[in-house]
Amino acid sequence: MSPDDLTPYLGGAEIPADYDAQGAIDAAVAELEALTGRSPFLSTGSESETAFDPPSGASGRWILDLPGYTAISSIAWGSDTETVWYTLPGQSRPIDAVEFRYGGVTDMRSVVVTGVRGSYAAYPADVRAAILKRAAASIIETSIGVQGAVRKRDIGDRSIEYAVSQADGAISNLATTYRRDFLATVSRYRRIPRNG
Repeated sequence: MSPDDLTPYLGGAEIPADYDAQGAIDAAVAELEALTGRSPFLSTGSESETAFDPPSGASGRWILDLPGYTAISSIAWGSDTETVWYTLPGQSRPIDAVEFRYGGVTDMRSVVVTGVRGSYAAYPADVRAAILKRAAASIIETSIGVQGAVRKRDIGDRSIEYAVSQADGAISNLATTYRRDFLATVSRYRRIPRNG
């Protein structure tokens, strides 16, 4: 995503000259990842190994919560390279958890998952729009402060300029709506831990 993608979401506000619009997009992505528990949200595209603490098995099931994978090629629990695991019933992608048939060693960081991290290969359309809306909300709010949100109104033959406070006007309402839309989208993609 680039700053040019923000234009339809700005509601007529201008990006202040010294504003880092790409930074606003990056901040929205970071917020999305933090709030959904999916980091990285997008697939890394290549396999890597990541060590996790083992599941407790307290409920009689050994379920390991994961931050999201698009693919898993292997899981080793301790020295057991023949670990028997499977994805939970009804789960497709992203892979958020796996269940083991039996428990293994309880050493910290003893479960090693090899796979492609990231929950999605590309942003779903609603997530992409939510990221751009969240970034636009930041720009709009900054624009109101930096530009003083000057509006012009013609009354008769006179043109009057006036400032719109952050609590007033359609543009600040737009920023509020965008923030709400972002949080609603985040809630649909939030990773729900299954263990503990």
